[in-house]
Amino acid sequence: MNDLSNLFALLDRARLLSFQMQRYPEAEILLQQCLSIDPNHAPTHALLAINYANMKQGELAIASAKKAIELAPDDSYNHYALACAYRYHGLITRSERAITVAIGMNPDIPEYFGVQAENFIIQRQYTKALDALKIGLRLDPQNIYCLELKLKAFIQLRLYVDAEQIADLLLPLCPNDARVYRLVGDLYQLQNKNQQSIAAYQESLRLNPLQTDLQALVQVYMYR
Repeated sequence: MNDLSNLFALLDRARLLSFQMQRYPEAEILLQQCLSIDPNHAPTHALLAINYANMKQGELAIASAKKAIELAPDDSYNHYALACAYRYHGLITRSERAITVAIGMNPDIPEYFGVQAENFIIQRQYTKALDALKIGLRLDPQNIYCLELKLKAFIQLRLYVDAEQIADLLLPLCPNDARVYRLVGDLYQLQNKNQQSIAAYQESLRLNPLQTDLQALVQVYMYR
């Protein structure tokens, strides 16, 4: 396998680890290997930014996203990565500006409207969030990110019946996503459906055993 093929293979594996399995430290190792092959590969810097954001390493996330933009300023995904980095660092206004740039460059990517919606959810502007998600899901009715955010919004609005309908759509689409199972566990727990909640939490832990806080939570619920 040549260096370029190896880079793409590592990048695909890193995406799986980061986006579906939430195994961010392992994804970071692979992404650093990608940069050892090509230090100026903008998509790697962008993905590294999002991965750092999920690891709550805000400054590294922002620096990586800015590097991606420096290398490829006309790629909307790099501005999306910067929006994610700002959001996870608590800089919501800057995140809103960055995602507006990304949408202006390419209005056909549902995840961009997901970031916009997530910023609105953080600010408890649920009507605006659901409007943004409506656009994202019009572009892709099975978009996992937008469906996950719609589930979060319904949970926060205590619309549990609507939330369960979204969960029923979401789980078959992402059977290996630890974050989604955890969110579904939260939904059941809020309704005092303890057995279903524990089952969802345990599946989340099977997919990502590194969630020590969730391990402790499951132990509490199991021995009540």
